[in-house]
Amino acid sequence: MNLKKIGNIQIGEKIGSGGFGVIYSGIDTNLNRKVAVKIIDSDLIKDKNILSFFKKEAITQGQMNHPNIVSVYSFDKIDSTNFIIFEFVEGKSLKLILESEHKLGFELCINYLKQILRGLHFAHIRNIVHYDIKPSNIIITNSNIVKITDFGIAQLFGMMSKTKDDQWYGTPIYASPEQLSGISSDFRSDIYSLGITVFEMLTGSLPYDINKYKNREEVFYEQKIKFPANIEKRTKKFIDLFLLKAMKRDVEMRYQNVLEMLEILDNIYELI
Repeated sequence: MNLKKIGNIQIGEKIGSGGFGVIYSGIDTNLNRKVAVKIIDSDLIKDKNILSFFKKEAITQGQMNHPNIVSVYSFDKIDSTNFIIFEFVEGKSLKLILESEHKLGFELCINYLKQILRGLHFAHIRNIVHYDIKPSNIIITNSNIVKITDFGIAQLFGMMSKTKDDQWYGTPIYASPEQLSGISSDFRSDIYSLGITVFEMLTGSLPYDINKYKNREEVFYEQKIKFPANIEKRTKKFIDLFLLKAMKRDVEMRYQNVLEMLEILDNIYELI
């Protein structure tokens, strides 16, 4: 797509892409501020229900004013182009950082984890569930501030819906068992997904070998967590004493809210 301007938004370079569209940098010429512009895939919005969903999600996230959540400014349509305008974040996704750094230092992981939990707590007490917590949906600013993005988008199709090429739409390794099985899920699914994400941040690896699975049912029944051979003692203890509870397959065995996790983290160095 060769866009130069949409309404009062001057379109810049492509800065990201995903299953729902392409993200560009932009300048709001009315307010003279830098923004990010997500151009929604035209194939997705042929269905009026899907278009309505995007509008609802833009409004929902637009109402969440929190330092650890990416702010949404507007959802609009000009001619045949549907787009979301949101806060431009100077930084990188956690996914890109992990690809470069492999894993993060222990103290930095705890710092990021607390910020993610604060953002999720703000959303959860407003009955807003993310449904797709994973490294690509967590942005780290140049000043080490965590920003969560794409709230609720995964709920539209279900994380494991398939593309036209019969491939998994999302990344099943981060999805909770209840999402994988297609049953009702709630904010505790975010807790599970965050557990997988933090495991990767700490160890540089995933707790399960996703490459060996042929279908989502195999992921669902996986039980054995794979620890890297060179895991640090403190990291292993933290995972055993704190993180494994977030990753419990049984939703009732997990932390029941993120505030519980934050309270434990306040004293984590005394426990490990």
